[in-house]
Parts: sequence; structure tokens; C-alpha cells
Amino acid sequence: MIYRMLSVLVLSAVLTIWSMLPALGDVSMDSPFAAAVTTALNIPSSICTPKILHAAQIDPYALVEWQCGEGGGELLLQLKDGTWQPVNGDGGSYESRDLIALGVPAETAVQLVQQLQAQWSEEK
Repeated sequence: MIYRMLSVLVLSAVLTIWSMLPALGDVSMDSPFAAAVTTALNIPSSICTPKILHAAQIDPYALVEWQCGEGGGELLLQLKDGTWQPVNGDGGSYESRDLIALGVPAETAVQLVQQLQAQWSEEK
């Protein structure tokens, strides 16, 4: 009888922990931008694993906010031959004029920045 009660308690604990795993894991790295961010940052995994906090996408461009340890910034990506490639991202944040200077059409640049900023507002 005691073993049966213990097994029910253990099973309950395992199921509770299992249900929490997505919240505990870095689900943001399931993003289609993950490989491009990891490649662009070129940070050894022993130091930290980059996390994607927010992303705005208007094909063929994406503006991704990343964090790695205490560092972070934004990265501009472009879809080329079906793969997201880094265009630029030095750890700062972008304004639309910065994206335009990198070759992003003006309307797209404004929309990317607005989409990313809207995600910040949703968190407050």
C-alpha cells in the first residue's frame, strides 16, 4: 500500500516537472533564426548560449533581439537561398535609418523596428 502511494506521488512529481520543461528550456532557440544568430555571434557554448528574445520578420529581412549572458543586442538577418544569413549586428540596437543604410527598403525598415518595439511594449 505504501509503495503504491509513493509511486503515485513520484509519478505526479515527474508529470509536474515534465509539464514545466518547455518553460525551463530555451524554447526561443527553436526559432528559424537560431542558426544564423549562433553563427553570427561566434560565441563558444562554454561561455553562453545565445537566446532570441524578440524577432520581427518581413521577408526577406528579420530583425532579431538576442541575449547571451549579460550581453545582447540586435541582429539584422536576410533570407538568402532559403537560409537566414546575418547582415549586421554589433550588439547595439537599430533605428530604421540604420537598417536603411544597410540596404533594407525604407518601409520595411520602419515596420521591422516598429514590430520589435511593439513586442517590448507587450511585456510591460
